[in-house]
Amino acid sequence: MDKRPPPEIRQGPAGRRSAAKPADRASARSVGATFRAAREWLGLSQQQVADLTAERGLPVSRSALCDVERGCNLPSVESLVSLCEILQVDPHEILERVIHAGTIGADLARCSLDELRRRGRVLFWNAQYRAADVVYAAIAERLELDTSLEPSERRHLRASAQITRAQSLRRFGSLRAAHAAAARALHLASAGDDDLAVEALVFLAKLHTDNGVMPLTEAAIEQAFRLAKANGSPRLLRLASNGKACALFDRSRLEDAAELFRVARDLSIQTGSERSQSRNEGSLGTCLAHLGHPSAARRQFERALRLARRSGDRFCEVSLHLEIGRVAFQMEDLDEAETRALASLSAGRVSDVPVTAFSAIWLRHRIARRRNSGNPDRQRVEYLKRLYPRVANFRGEEAVREFRREVLGVQDA
Repeated sequence: MDKRPPPEIRQGPAGRRSAAKPADRASARSVGATFRAAREWLGLSQQQVADLTAERGLPVSRSALCDVERGCNLPSVESLVSLCEILQVDPHEILERVIHAGTIGADLARCSLDELRRRGRVLFWNAQYRAADVVYAAIAERLELDTSLEPSERRHLRASAQITRAQSLRRFGSLRAAHAAAARALHLASAGDDDLAVEALVFLAKLHTDNGVMPLTEAAIEQAFRLAKANGSPRLLRLASNGKACALFDRSRLEDAAELFRVARDLSIQTGSERSQSRNEGSLGTCLAHLGHPSAARRQFERALRLARRSGDRFCEVSLHLEIGRVAFQMEDLDEAETRALASLSAGRVSDVPVTAFSAIWLRHRIARRRNSGNPDRQRVEYLKRLYPRVANFRGEEAVREFRREVLGVQDA
């Protein structure tokens, strides 16, 4: 990894600036496109942004901002702080841009938008979320710079790319960058694009749940439900019902959650979405497990797993193996629980799905302790401690809460 300073402060012999590497130029272009899109989103001119930064005490001149937006320079640390504050950009989004710019190869730069979307879908549904995020970052950058499309079509495509990118970011634990992408998608969709607005609101609700901020979860879900009901689309009603069911589940209103998951499942069947059906069937299984019906939950999970395999939803498949393992553990079938935990780990890479991997490893730790209460299982616990920083923000995940309580001694509110 190139750890030298960015090109605008890199000095050659006798104080001369040396030429920037291709990766540096790619980073500068990607960061510039992000700041330009944010400025246009807020309806500000470059001069207005410059004036606002001066008022805050960290001035960025109009010409300097112009150079940043054109990709000529990366901003200094002071300019980065100032621009992120004024333009409401999460610094994590900028870091993700810098990281990914160097990995977007020339082959992606030559791809059409349709080809990029196809690649992104294949990677996403195969649970290769880091690679998918690189592709969706390339799509977002391409659309931010492309003014040849009709404004409404461009906004729709940009919103869609940001939502899918946010989903990829969340899957491998980059929650702040995911929130920034989802918020941008909601803004882009707010001009009458109900489908994407509901999708963005439901996804933001998930992020609020991950962070344990339930009032924000409920506000986002209620807004999504109002919009879905006004539109009347079965697909939007399914999305909103599923989102509200998840919120009810996290408030331990299990019967109400199960009923809404059934509504969402029936709407999935009505709209012909097998992937959505498999996830709703799995969510119903989780409700049954928490209501104390492990045998019924296991049958529900097996049904969902068959649908997930048929539809090619790798992430759902990984999650369902884990859920079956948890139910088997509850039923004292430790061999089956171990088999399912291993299946979950083998089906998804730790780097792509850290929270699911963490949960599977935690289940294996619990199995080892159940088999031998005198076994501290130190090696696995140490590995979980190393992995924990990547999942620490997932406060709504059961395994993370249990680990925090039992290993770290932290009692969550």
